[in-house]
Amino acid sequence: MDAQVDRILYSSVVYPHNYGFIPRTLCEDNDPMDVLVLMQEPVLPGCFLRARAIGLMPMIDQGEKDDKIIAVCADDPEYRHYTDINQLAPHRLTEIRRFFEDCILFIFQFKLSQEPCVRCEVLIIRVKKL
Repeated sequence: MDAQVDRILYSSVVYPHNYGFIPRTLCEDNDPMDVLVLMQEPVLPGCFLRARAIGLMPMIDQGEKDDKIIAVCADDPEYRHYTDINQLAPHRLTEIRRFFEDCILFIFQFKLSQEPCVRCEVLIIRVKKL
């Protein structure tokens, strides 16, 4: 099986848990459903895990709905007893939310950071005309 990299986090943001997709599913953006699987150990890309969905993080990616499934590894003794996202410790929920917020912020900030540059160039042109 060939593993395919969908996107690279090119900042200090790191995945808090194993992140991947659910085979043979489609989200509204026509990509496979993304899933963040909580477990104690990282796994290699291309691995299949037995996981149970416990919640959903609603997201919009490039104008399209791209919800993220939050799941627990069914075989991990630390996480397998969770059945609902609200059972997670508050700091764990904060960690997950913050991860997705940072990813969005970093991507949007990268796109938005070019706008002030354009404004600066416009200002320079105006000053030169004076």
